[in-house]
Amino acid sequence: MESATAKYVVDRVDAALGAMADAIAAFDGTREKFIGDAVFAVFGWPVAHDDDALRAIHCALSIREGLAHLQDPAGEALQVRIGLATGEVVAAP
Repeated sequence: MESATAKYVVDRVDAALGAMADAIAAFDGTREKFIGDAVFAVFGWPVAHDDDALRAIHCALSIREGLAHLQDPAGEALQVRIGLATGEVVAAP
């Protein structure tokens, strides 16, 4: 939307980031950092669960559903792209 005001864009991004952070917390993920309009989260650190990969998948689906209500004035839903990676990592506090 080319004619959006700065406040409109900031409010929309803040709402999206809040919805993503809520979903991450709901599935016991750790929000590592916000990167512009994106969020980086990890599952299994600092506390590991046997189903961390599944928690990440459920979180991704929850984010997609949670952002569906954020529409522009034309009624277009906010588009979201989610990437998931699994495997063992070495992490330190």
